[in-house]
Amino acid sequence: MDISRNADPARIAPAHSETFTGSVWGEPLLSDLPDIVVNQVLFSPAARTHWHTHEGGQILYITQGRGRVRARGGEETTVSPGDAVWIPPARSTTTARTSSTS
Repeated sequence: MDISRNADPARIAPAHSETFTGSVWGEPLLSDLPDIVVNQVLFSPAARTHWHTHEGGQILYITQGRGRVRARGGEETTVSPGDAVWIPPARSTTTARTSSTS
């Protein structure tokens, strides 16, 4: 069993600028699992990802703020705290935080 308790501010670091537009921070929560990566990612208002894919798919769980998720060729969808999003493997998506702080 592997438990990650409460975010550790010392582990939160700026995310790679070539992957994001705007200020984004990331923290690995569970990193020793084979074929699974669990990260907490924090977006400043109006920050977003570039178009990208995940080989094994991606699950987003929104814990605070409001954002937008869009699959290439699809409609943009607003997400809020408590929403969970499954993105299938190799599906190109972009994710953004709305410009407001709520």
